[in-house]
Amino acid sequence: MTTVLITTSGTGSRLGSYTEHTNKSLLPVGDKYAICRIIELYPADSTFVITLGSNGNLVKDFLEMAYPQLVFLFVWIDKYEGPGSSLVYSMLAARHHLKKPFMFHCCDTIVQTMVIPTRNTLFVDYGGDSVSYSSVNVFDDSVVKIHPKGYSGYDFIYIGLAFIQDYEAFWSALDAVYTSDPLNSGLSDIHGYSAMIEAGLKFDAFCVDNFYDTGNLKSYGLVCAAYASNFDVLEKTNESLCFFPDRVIKFTSSRHINSNRYQRGLLFGRLAPKMLSVRPNFICMEFVPGKILSEVYIHGEIYRLLTWASERLWTEWDEDGRHEEACERFYKTKTMERLAMLHDSGSAYTINGLAVGTLTQVMQSVDFESLYTKWLCRFHGDFILDNIIRKENGDFVLLDWRHEFDASTPFGDMYYDLAKLRHNIIFNHKNIKAGLFSCVATAGHITLDLKCNYFLMQQLEDFDRFILENEYDAGKIKVLCALIWLNMAPLYEGTLRSFLFYFGLYNIKLALSHSHP
Repeated sequence: MTTVLITTSGTGSRLGSYTEHTNKSLLPVGDKYAICRIIELYPADSTFVITLGSNGNLVKDFLEMAYPQLVFLFVWIDKYEGPGSSLVYSMLAARHHLKKPFMFHCCDTIVQTMVIPTRNTLFVDYGGDSVSYSSVNVFDDSVVKIHPKGYSGYDFIYIGLAFIQDYEAFWSALDAVYTSDPLNSGLSDIHGYSAMIEAGLKFDAFCVDNFYDTGNLKSYGLVCAAYASNFDVLEKTNESLCFFPDRVIKFTSSRHINSNRYQRGLLFGRLAPKMLSVRPNFICMEFVPGKILSEVYIHGEIYRLLTWASERLWTEWDEDGRHEEACERFYKTKTMERLAMLHDSGSAYTINGLAVGTLTQVMQSVDFESLYTKWLCRFHGDFILDNIIRKENGDFVLLDWRHEFDASTPFGDMYYDLAKLRHNIIFNHKNIKAGLFSCVATAGHITLDLKCNYFLMQQLEDFDRFILENEYDAGKIKVLCALIWLNMAPLYEGTLRSFLFYFGLYNIKLALSHSHP
């Protein structure tokens, strides 16, 4: 049986915004989190000692949810930043669980295969540089000297992975290191190994292939390139997904959003993946095989989706009188709050040769009350092609639904779903990510263009046919679609922010002009 110490207590400050809402061990590496890449290297009967500090509750909740069959011993660290918050301090806090030979595995060290040694061993690599890593000199496969970062005459870099056979000597060495300088936050495992080597104990050097480091922005980018994802997931710092063969675990930084999303997932029943378990920031749901609808090229599929949604999703009406207030908050109040974030200059705009006017004039021309629905129903809230799976049998399954339409009700407006789908047919995420849009502004004259997918534009004809056949209000859908683009604008920076703002104004003007010739 192998015992593994994984230290996750640090803040991961070198990773910037990536660790603003989560622990660095929970950063995605391909389809799984970094800590999964570590844990799944070891035998199933291993015991994992995990130090917890910064966002430690997330690490604990995730591991218990993801690996209920494994043994975890959690150790909370009170000092994980500032003076005295060294790696040595964290390791010493866990030593009562480690009175036996053990593996030490930094949570930002990724290797593709694992060998469990039987003697003291440091895992090293030819690559890297001594500016970023501690380094070693090796003679006859044994480590003869360990150097701090910045040493130039090294043979290998040390990758933050070791096996400690002589554990009593190791803890004694770490005790002495910490006692001599307890406020030094730079104390690390290498100080213990160095003391052991100086005392005559031997460490083998084991050179690994394909070492990756998730501990800083540059190296994390290299890891992500090496571990390509099988799923097209929109990258966010406040949400992420971890995939298993039979389950998917979704992280959301907001507990409120996570709780509401879970409850709404239960409301969908079998229209969504089965909800398996929930923690304050995680939902575990079944993995549903199939293809996301944005990757399905079958003519007529969008028409079939809309028929399916009208029969199975947009049901269970809520007519308790809250609908007008809910719509006002969601459509009008939220839009005005978002637009205030843009600090518009108040200029009058001409977009693609159309005199649009000022932002104030455009918004005053919108009859918001005409957008308010007479009833609310079970709705998705982000009804786009990337959030719908088509199973092999042709049935649809909903993913990544909005947590609420309005805080007062779990129900929402079917028209918002229709507008989101129309938005997505036109505003294709892959094309936007590839930069296939343009926005040129010169003295109030704006020129916009957007590359759309031919296949999807053909499906837009089916969308319009469905709206006509079911006597839905096409003009209302187009205005809501334009409001979606305006609401998205403040969430982005640079050219995309400007494009979405002008694109929203332009399409509101077009929609209102067509409805009032």
